[in-house]
Formats: sequence, C-alpha cells, structure tokens
Amino acid sequence: MEEKIKKLESFVEALKGANLNEDFAAQINYFNHHEAVRTLRTEQHKHAYSAHLVASGLLEVIKKILDQKADPINHWGNNTTRLMVLMQNLLYNGSEEIGRAVIQVDLHLTFLNCMRDKSVYELPTSESEERVFRLLCCCYNEMRSYPDSRLVLRKAGLVELCTHYMHVGSNDNRLTNELLFVLSYAADLDANPDALKATQFNLVYIHSILQESLQDSDHNSSIGFSAADILACILRLVKNADNAETLIPKGLVDTCNKAIVSHKNEQELQLGLETLWTLAFQKSAAEIIIANTLLIDTIKTMKKHHSEDVKAAASGILFQLNVDQPQSGQQKVSEDPEEQHVMISYCWKQKEVARELSEKFKQSGKKVWIDIEKMEGNILERMAEAIENASVIICCYSEDYKNSQACRSEAEYAFRLKKQVIYVKTQPDFAPNGWLGIMMGNALYYEIPDMSSVEEKLPEVLGRVHSIEGGTNSKSGGAATSAQTTVQVAKELEFFSWTESQVREWLHSIGMQLSDKAEKRNFDGEMLKELRGWQKECPMFFLECCKDLVVSSSPIDALRLGLELKKIK
Repeated sequence: MEEKIKKLESFVEALKGANLNEDFAAQINYFNHHEAVRTLRTEQHKHAYSAHLVASGLLEVIKKILDQKADPINHWGNNTTRLMVLMQNLLYNGSEEIGRAVIQVDLHLTFLNCMRDKSVYELPTSESEERVFRLLCCCYNEMRSYPDSRLVLRKAGLVELCTHYMHVGSNDNRLTNELLFVLSYAADLDANPDALKATQFNLVYIHSILQESLQDSDHNSSIGFSAADILACILRLVKNADNAETLIPKGLVDTCNKAIVSHKNEQELQLGLETLWTLAFQKSAAEIIIANTLLIDTIKTMKKHHSEDVKAAASGILFQLNVDQPQSGQQKVSEDPEEQHVMISYCWKQKEVARELSEKFKQSGKKVWIDIEKMEGNILERMAEAIENASVIICCYSEDYKNSQACRSEAEYAFRLKKQVIYVKTQPDFAPNGWLGIMMGNALYYEIPDMSSVEEKLPEVLGRVHSIEGGTNSKSGGAATSAQTTVQVAKELEFFSWTESQVREWLHSIGMQLSDKAEKRNFDGEMLKELRGWQKECPMFFLECCKDLVVSSSPIDALRLGLELKKIK
C-alpha cells in the first residue's frame, strides 16, 4: 500500500506542474487504469485508498485545471476528457468519501460549468458530445456513490442542463442514455412531472433495455449498464405513480420476477424486490402480483434470506398486499390511555431530529415508540402493532421519507386506521408531493429541520399532542401542560371574550387550524360568536365563512365545527 500511495503523490505533483499536452496522456491513462482503478477495486484497499486520494489534493488539482480558462475544454484538448474519465472511474469504484469530497471542494460546480461552456453547449462536434457524456458520467457516479449529492446537484442546475441537452439532441446513443439515467437520479418526478415528458423520456425503452440485460449471461446491457443499474433507475422512476402505471401494462412485474429468480448478485435481488414493493402500492400491479402464486411463494422464501435489506423488501411486499399477515384487529390493541404511546415515524436520514424529539417527549412524561436501532426480523408487523397502539403519530417527513417504501407503508396504514397524525417537516426546501402530498393536503405542520430547532418547536408539538390525547396523560408536564391550560381557561371564560390566540388554541384542541386569512383579520371570540349566530340564521353563509376560517375546510369540517360551537356556552 505504501508504494501505491507514493505513486499517487507523484502523480498529483506531476499533474500540478504539467502543461497537459499530448505527452502527458500516457501518465493519466496509466494512473487511471493501472493504479487508481485496480486499487479501488480491491475491497481491502478501497476505503484507505479513497481517503488518501482525497487527502492528496488530487480533486483540487483537477478542479483548478478545469477552472483555469474560460474555455477549459478546448484549452486542454483530449487530456481534459482523460481527466474526466479518471474522475468518472474514481467515483464509480471509490468509497463515499470521494463523492463527499467532490461536493466539499465544489468540483461538482466545475462539472456543471464545463457543461455550460459555449464550446459544447450546442453539441457542435462529436468531441463536444464525448466531453458532455463524460461529465454526465461524473455526475451520475457522484450521485451513485454519495446520494446526498443528489439534492446539491439539483439545486446547482443539473436537471435544467440535462433537459437542455435532451432538447438539443445527439447522434451519440451513449449520451442520450446517460441523460436518461442522470435525470432519473436528479429530478424529483412528483414535484416536476413534466421534466421527463418534456425531454421525451422513453420509459418503455428503459424497460426494454432491462429485459435485454436479463437475456445476457452476465446480465449486462448493450448500452453499458448492468441489470442492477437499470433496476435502480426504474425503481426511482416508478416511485412516480404515472410512470408506474405506464410500465405495469408493459410487463414490469414479470420482468422484476425474472430479475429476482435469475439474479446474479445480491444487489440485483434487492433492487428487484424493492421495485416490486413500490409497484405493489398501485392496485393494477398488486392484482398481478397476487395472481402469480409462484411469485408470492418466491417472495415468501426471501423473508428467510440472510440479508436484512432483502428480508425487509420481501416482508414489505407481503405486508402491502396483506398476504400472509395477521388481519387488522387480531393484534391486542390497548384501549387504556396509560398503555398507549406516541409513535415517531421517520426515515433513517432524519434520525437525529427524530431521536431528539423522542428524548424530549420522554422527559415530559410521554411514552414513546420509535425504531432506534433499525429493527430486524418482521419489522412491518411490529410497526403495524405500534401504529395500532398509538394515541398519536409524529410523522417526520422529507423527500427521503416520501421515497421510502417502508415509510409509505407506515403512513398509509396509519391513514387507513384514521390515526391522528402530527406532521413535522425536517427538510426546509421540500414541499410534500406525490402520495405524501395527497395524504397531507393542507394539514398543519411544524418545521424542525435540525437539532437546534427542537427546543424552539417542542412546546408547540407537545401542546398539540396533549390536545389530541385530550389531557388523559396526567404525567405530561412542561409545554404540554401549559397548552392544555390555555384551552381549558379559554373554555371557562365567556367565549365571546376569547382572544385570537385562545380561538387558535380551541381550534387546535378540536383538530383544526386557523387560516392565514383569519389570522390577518384578528379572528377573536366576538367574531366566533357572530359566526355561531350565522350557523342558525344562514347556513350557506356559515359554510362560506368556515372556508375562510380554517385550513382545508370541507362541508364535513364545517359540520364538525358547528357541532363544537354548540358545545360552547
């Protein structure tokens, strides 16, 4: 290993002082193929060598070379492409540490700026197509090796660049294919459903390439992607319901079945099962899977696989299809408030905020159920029991939460049982969309993007929990008690003397939220008294007022609000 590190350091020093003329090509090629790639492909050296690559300053040197000229592509000629191939291979074969370092030194911005360069922007030559292809490979491998870079690249404009190049068009099929795969990673297809339509994205084509790869003895396709790579792409795509419904009639369930049965490696098996799990949320796919008894039997056997990820995916499919699962209601559900708990639903990436909320809830006297250590075994069965015995569920949501099959199974099961859910937004720039957007509607949420926000928002969240529980947990203290006191005092006063905040608390206590419009008009007890009068005198006007008063008001909400108003003296 020492000899390899010396060669790495020598290469970096040579790169710093090189003019990058054609004579330097041999050094780049030798280091790329004989040193870096071979070493990174050796599992025992991967992580250590990746760390040395980052520490050597190689990424900064490559960035400096590409940033030196306004027209870096033409200035450095073919050696620029060779450096891009080097970066492509480092990201593909190296550990996550290289991908993280690319973001830290802003090399990803250099990749995108090179794609914006006037010398390649309209793809005037085959050389420009080759260079854009290599830059896209770098971006794809960056997202593949370091998933957190996906949002960073999206914010930096990668989706818009891909859309541009798809519209420009190319005779190089490799470039077109790479654009499709990069878009599948970078774009949020629920937030931007037209992105792929606008670029004439061909879902059926990607599916056909997967089918082709499964015919190959090594499960490799003619476009250079393995079956596992293509399955990963399709898995991301079918998380958008429209894409799923496009591919289900084309036989995607059967294709996944073939990948599962004939898998060449564990990754392919896991991705095949995860794709089926995602499809199982669509009624049309669920019916196809259930009708295939051999496939169901295969999935059942995968519950005994040695890989926890494979077992989780297999269990998830069967849970979603309600196959080989205890029927709802068979589990012992406690009706004693003292035996119920607050359940925290979250994805692993937001574990710090979720765990901090859990600790704070426990300190206030709340009984909490949370999966702290990634449960093994039949996770979803235990999750179902936790939901059934929950007095309220805290949903810590984000884009990763929306894209998680397990989180979706949790959320939909809670919705089916009509459980009370408090939404906590853990990603500042994410607006709920897709299935999560439909489920949430205009529901109230609390924004807690990081650990520092927990203390600030905790009293509000605890107060909301206590309001839902109806003050049954006598151990609850702190902010929860003060929230309960606010509502209680308000009810003891003549309601027409309520302040705006007391009206807001009362609405919270019955599961409603004061609208922005009502807040701007300082909706207080006097106005609430007037509203109650209109309920009897002019029901249609009362209904219209309800739409302005509370968030997401429906005729059912108006009816419930009317009933609650009658209870106030």
